[in-house]
Amino acid sequence: MSIFYHRTTSRSAQAILRDGFRDVVGKCVANRVLRGVWLEDAPLDCQVGANDSHLLKVTLDLSSEEMDTYECKRKGCSYREWLVPAAILNDKATARDRACRRRDGVAVRPVALTRRR
Repeated sequence: MSIFYHRTTSRSAQAILRDGFRDVVGKCVANRVLRGVWLEDAPLDCQVGANDSHLLKVTLDLSSEEMDTYECKRKGCSYREWLVPAAILNDKATARDRACRRRDGVAVRPVALTRRR
């Protein structure tokens, strides 16, 4: 089991926890257009351009060799990211909402909602 993170909006987090992940179109290495769900190996924040308020912690039952297929390697990134098909996540992952809303610079305790596979 590996842990990944998916940053999203409040509305999308609710939909994911209720209905499952949905594919988006993304560009990867050499501007290849692919479909899937973005996952990172670290909980990204606004320092790297992640402005959405909800962070889903995704526990995924895939080997590192299987994950290699979906990795998007970018030069100069301090984190790793993958574009994994939603069907795989909906079958083999558990998502937990780790929302962290800030009020006057103070972090609020995360919400604990879970979507089990």
